[in-house]
Amino acid sequence: MGTSGLITCLLDPVFIGTERNTLSDVDHIFQQGRPVALKTEGKWKLIFPRNVVAYPSTRLLIDLPSEEVPSFDISIDPADAAFKLDSESAEFGLVFKDDKLKGLLSKKRLLNYLITEARKCGLMERFLEDGLSMSHTLVWRVPVSEDGGDRIPQELPAVIELHGPAMEILGFPVKAFSESKKPWKDCIHPDDRKKILDAAKMVTKAGITRLYTYRYFHPNGRVLWLQETLSREEGKKRPYLRGITTDITDFMFAVSTENILSRVHRVIARRRPGDSIISSFAYLADDIRALDAAEFLIWEKGLRGYRRGKEWIRPESKKVFSPIFKRLYRGKRQRRIPTEKSYTAEVERTGISLYIPDTSQSSFWGDDIRAKNGCFSSLVLPLVKKDEFKAVLIFYSTKKYGFSEWERLVLENLKAPFAAAVEAWHYEEALKKLNSLLEEKVRRRTYELEVLYELSQQLDYNLSYSEMLQTTAEYLSRVINCTAVVMAFKTEGGLNMNVYFSHPISEKAVNRIRALVLSEFEKAGISPLPQGKVEQKRIPTKSAGKKLKPVVNLGSIILEPVKSVEDLSTIGFLLMGAEKADAFDENHIKVLSTVADQVAISIRRIHALVQSEQNRLERVVECLPEGVLLLNKNREVVLTNPKGREFLGVLGVKNVKERIEYLGKVSIDRLLEPPPGQNEWHTIEIKEPERRIFEISSLSFKHRAEEEGWIMVLRDATREHEIDEHIHQQELLASVGRLAAGIAHDFNNILTAMIGVSQYLCMEEDIPQYAREHLKTIEEQGMRAADLIRQILDFSRKSIVEFSVQDVVQLIKQTGCLLERTIPENIKIELKIKIDHAPVRSNPTHLQQVITNLAVNARDAMPEGGTITIELSRIDFLDSEEVPFPGMGSGAWVILTVRDTGYGIPEEQLPYIFDPFFTTKDVGKGTGLGLSQVYGIVKQHNGYIDVKSREGEGTTFFIYLPMIEEEEKRDEGEHILKRAPGRKILVVEDEESVLKVVSLMLAQLGYRIVTASSGRQALEKIDRLGDEIELVLTDMVMPDMRGDDLAGIIKNKLPHIKVVGMSGYPLGTEERGVESCGLNGWITKPLEVESLSETLKKAFGE
Repeated sequence: MGTSGLITCLLDPVFIGTERNTLSDVDHIFQQGRPVALKTEGKWKLIFPRNVVAYPSTRLLIDLPSEEVPSFDISIDPADAAFKLDSESAEFGLVFKDDKLKGLLSKKRLLNYLITEARKCGLMERFLEDGLSMSHTLVWRVPVSEDGGDRIPQELPAVIELHGPAMEILGFPVKAFSESKKPWKDCIHPDDRKKILDAAKMVTKAGITRLYTYRYFHPNGRVLWLQETLSREEGKKRPYLRGITTDITDFMFAVSTENILSRVHRVIARRRPGDSIISSFAYLADDIRALDAAEFLIWEKGLRGYRRGKEWIRPESKKVFSPIFKRLYRGKRQRRIPTEKSYTAEVERTGISLYIPDTSQSSFWGDDIRAKNGCFSSLVLPLVKKDEFKAVLIFYSTKKYGFSEWERLVLENLKAPFAAAVEAWHYEEALKKLNSLLEEKVRRRTYELEVLYELSQQLDYNLSYSEMLQTTAEYLSRVINCTAVVMAFKTEGGLNMNVYFSHPISEKAVNRIRALVLSEFEKAGISPLPQGKVEQKRIPTKSAGKKLKPVVNLGSIILEPVKSVEDLSTIGFLLMGAEKADAFDENHIKVLSTVADQVAISIRRIHALVQSEQNRLERVVECLPEGVLLLNKNREVVLTNPKGREFLGVLGVKNVKERIEYLGKVSIDRLLEPPPGQNEWHTIEIKEPERRIFEISSLSFKHRAEEEGWIMVLRDATREHEIDEHIHQQELLASVGRLAAGIAHDFNNILTAMIGVSQYLCMEEDIPQYAREHLKTIEEQGMRAADLIRQILDFSRKSIVEFSVQDVVQLIKQTGCLLERTIPENIKIELKIKIDHAPVRSNPTHLQQVITNLAVNARDAMPEGGTITIELSRIDFLDSEEVPFPGMGSGAWVILTVRDTGYGIPEEQLPYIFDPFFTTKDVGKGTGLGLSQVYGIVKQHNGYIDVKSREGEGTTFFIYLPMIEEEEKRDEGEHILKRAPGRKILVVEDEESVLKVVSLMLAQLGYRIVTASSGRQALEKIDRLGDEIELVLTDMVMPDMRGDDLAGIIKNKLPHIKVVGMSGYPLGTEERGVESCGLNGWITKPLEVESLSETLKKAFGE
């Protein structure tokens, strides 16, 4: 291998920086302890980690300190390279090939290589004096222990070979080491002993080379860092361990110092000045274990001595230093430190650092307290010394001689960054104080302006002089610290003076204020005011204190006149007083003057506003929908509005200028008293010429003794009372409906027994014919009774709306015959049926109700007689034709027209005729529900309704119903009931008679029957019989359990069981519907065999 190859093997990689790189770009290189190469001005230089301490991360590499190092060509001999590095006292050199940088050459690595090669060549002696001494390196050999190296002996054996400065490194001559019985544990740091033993075992057994570092205790007390390369060497008789030991203490200390300085610098550079100092102390404590506390003291121009800045205490040392700081400074940060016999005085005098290794032997101020509490070492560093600012940094340790030489050196090297940080903190604090002072002034001025602006806004809302004065006093006491605010204004009767106080004020002080105000009025040219005509009030402000001793004398008083806006004449004075002398300044006077101007403007505004409001109130009263009366004490009308005059005329008052005795038939004295009970209004009803209802309320007032009376309000409440009556009538109808539903339930249960027994007996073959006819009569009468119940439910709107295909032609003819018998004889009924058939899916009862309601309305519109024409026709709309109503489809439609010759409906009432409760009939003659019911029924039939009317000519209603093209055919023949195939049904009914009849009917149909008289009994039988039961027929209203609740329980337990409900109530009255109740069917009482059979078949899906 050539020399170039040898040099290449010894090179370390090097990072090459550029002139544009900043310190932050290469910070990771310095963290590894490696240098950075940089070419500037045609020369190569190295920047070491120690060169960048205390520099910000944004600094360019070209601006950082750098060091020139030797340069070599890659072909240089290693020995020549070593000699050149030693002659130039350089630790590193740069190696080039063809002017291109190849790497970094380390002197220590080069020397290790040369020593190894020299021994191989038998040239060791040539390097003993030069190379080993120069590199602080020892080369030694020891024999391997007899047991093969499983352990390293506790005593160092005789050294076969030892070369190098042993005395300088180890502190003992070679001979002393070979003869000494001193064990290794006294020389090697206890924490590193196991590492050395493990390395020796591995080298002895595996024959590999190990490199490690350890700490060595020198006899002079120093702790050395040694780097050792250990390898196995085979001898002629036995193996040896060969070691090359190098003293790297300076290098380790340099690296540690650089790392500490770099970390502290980054902390200081990246945080706020005050926070960075405290944080840097914490970082230092990780490397300098003796550091237990630190503080810096500052002096500023104008101070007699130093004061404390910031301090830091290691958490585990708080018990030591907290009492020390508390006793030295008595818990007060601003306490001054003596200028003599103190740390600060000494470093200021000498200008250098001060180290106190043992405070118990020191006479400086505070050292006796420090030593007594456990602080035994102090290091004082002067940081800043300027005319206007000085700073001193003090480090403390709980150990005597706590800070080593190296630790003191590190802390000395930190003076520059600490000085910069402390100075920055000082200026930051000064800036904070300045900003705080400016902010306080700005805040105070801003507050004054805000209060004055708020006052101006509030004054705009005040409608009286008293409110305006109170508001002004409150705001003045807020913006200016004072005892009292006085406002004095001339009035027609004399002088009005209000004293608003935040602190109680004595009579003596008030008299002095009154005398001063009167004097100022006289100076202003206003005629003297007699003392007896001064109206004086004392009013506490919201911030007034309670139970305070009154102020006797006012030490400060300022006073400003209030001048009229029109002619600048003095109309009053604003005065402020404070107990303290010199309490007011020019700024306060300006504020008071500004407020006085604002008060003058407000006085003019309030005067104009009062006049304007008076005029406006008069106009508002004129337009009120209620009548407003102003009565004097003689019950005479002083003032009224148009509605008041109108209502008085209706209530029988013919002349409003005369004394009022009665309104309607109620005396005025009674109306002026409070209404009886909890009513707020008196009620008066007038029946002629038309019914009118009025509500009256009154309120007495008294302005002065000679001015008293009443304000009376009259309301026309006729419409409200009519609505209340309609609501009451509707509630009565609802009560009737509920009663009808209850009656229907009971009757349907009775009819179920009657009809069911009749049908059951008729199905028996051995019943004689005459008996069968009688049974048919009973069944028919029962069905008539059921129809009657349905009519009652129709009236109360509780029936089920069932639709089927009906011929409207037959319905019209039947209804016409009915109307001829019910309508008076002076009214003629005409039927005009223009089509033969009109099949419509409808409910005949409801359609009959529509025709009847329209006919009754027509009858009421023709009290003198007339004609009601009912016409039925057909119309077809094509898809392209326009239909009369939006959303109306094309196809065939039946038109039902009802026309009368009555007095008609006024045009303005037509839009409201279908509204509930709307009626034009007299009270008691109509509910206003007829046409709304007609409208609802037509909509249920998917139809449309229209009306045309003209007063004096009559009214015509047009009803459009969708027509069915082919009428559904129904089998009119006799139904033949088929028997069921023996399915088992559980019948649940609380009425015993109904239960028996239903059981007979089901048995006749072929079902097997199980009965239960309650819901709970039904559940017990279901639990016992289980899957045998296929269907449950249950009453919906039972005492212990409702039918829908029973159905829900059955569905949850046995979903396959069908449930059919039956009730005398219609579906929807008390139930939520078939599906929502979990039912498979529903049948209404009274039960018929045919309908019961069909319902059960549907439930079974047959």
